[in-house]
Amino acid sequence: MNSGNKMELIRKYNGAVMIFREILNSDFEFYGDIIVKGLALSVELVWEKENRVTDFGIDNWLEIMDSRCQYNHDNKTIEVFSNDYSMGYDFVSTIAGYRNVERWDDLIKDGM
Repeated sequence: MNSGNKMELIRKYNGAVMIFREILNSDFEFYGDIIVKGLALSVELVWEKENRVTDFGIDNWLEIMDSRCQYNHDNKTIEVFSNDYSMGYDFVSTIAGYRNVERWDDLIKDGM
């Protein structure tokens, strides 16, 4: 992705309130923290534009996938407005490679 397109996407998403799965399944690239229920789930998360949550993954994490979220470019955070901290922890732990490793291909399409 060239730098002009990247800046355009940052402007599009920065501060915008959207549905979490919509930002994850777009051409958005993200490096930073996910905040669910006021708690930062701090992982060195790299979400590349080819990454997608599968239909099975959306169903598995439906509560947070359907939640509103807001991206903050300056703080490198995505805040997910969900009360389900446990599911948020499961999602972030999975995409960081700490949990559900055996189910990765069912949950995430990583573009590789």
